[in-house]
Amino acid sequence: MYRKAFAALTVAASLLSFSAHACEGTDCVLASRADVNVYPIDLEASLVDLEPGMRAGVLSKPERIERLMDNVLLNRQLAQMAKDAGMDQDPLVQRQMLLAAERALAELAREKELKKRAGQTDFEAYAREQYAVRRDDLKVPPTTVVSHILIATGTLCQEDALARANDVLIKAKGGADFDQLVQDYSDDDSKSSNAGRIEVSTKAALDPAFKSAALALTEPGQLSEPVLSSYGYHIIKMVEQRPGMTPTFDNVKDALMQNLTANYQRRIKDTLLSDLRADDPSINAEAMQSFRARFTPDQQ
Repeated sequence: MYRKAFAALTVAASLLSFSAHACEGTDCVLASRADVNVYPIDLEASLVDLEPGMRAGVLSKPERIERLMDNVLLNRQLAQMAKDAGMDQDPLVQRQMLLAAERALAELAREKELKKRAGQTDFEAYAREQYAVRRDDLKVPPTTVVSHILIATGTLCQEDALARANDVLIKAKGGADFDQLVQDYSDDDSKSSNAGRIEVSTKAALDPAFKSAALALTEPGQLSEPVLSSYGYHIIKMVEQRPGMTPTFDNVKDALMQNLTANYQRRIKDTLLSDLRADDPSINAEAMQSFRARFTPDQQ
């Protein structure tokens, strides 16, 4: 993990015109302000804390790595202010710092142990077994692609919404461009992104009335009568029909392996935590009662 983070830092350093070989660890100062310094190893540690995708985003532009460096520098300035005020001598603050260090070490130990327990598991083999068992479930059913116009009943009464829907249907049957009718009349907010198009299949989680009417259309260009759903009245036009298909293993391998890996890692983590909790802690009941009393409002 640290090697990857250091490689990422090397890229960032090159973006900032620093020499990765001449400026490492605490051998040189990357930035300073008010007698406070930031070193390459500080940025390395900050990058390690980021998710891979976020880390790549930070490293993608010089201004982002500079912003990260400035944040590290600002935190160090504030920390120095706390030290100057003697806050680091407070026993409670010292314990908070210790707990923060222990959380970082615990995370490293957890990752190392999970990797050790996971071993060299062949998830592709498991994925092939799952594909063989779940092949029927993975079938993609026939799909009807439709375009629809929604006349919502949220602001109109049902009778007025139906009247407007029939007016729009007359325009559609008269040869008006359906896509333009969608933009002019549909109350569906998603029309700006999907132009009113929806893919409908027996597995689709859609309003039952809408889904039934869409699947009843049999040929491209066919229009439905106004269909009442829980949202209002729809005029539905079939765009195309796509046949069902059974995906090959290569089509679904990545998704199956990702799911298997996540489930396996979750089980390993649960087992690890269960092992660590195998023995009940020895609790000083009297001390616990005294501790709770310090934070419990006076009942008198």
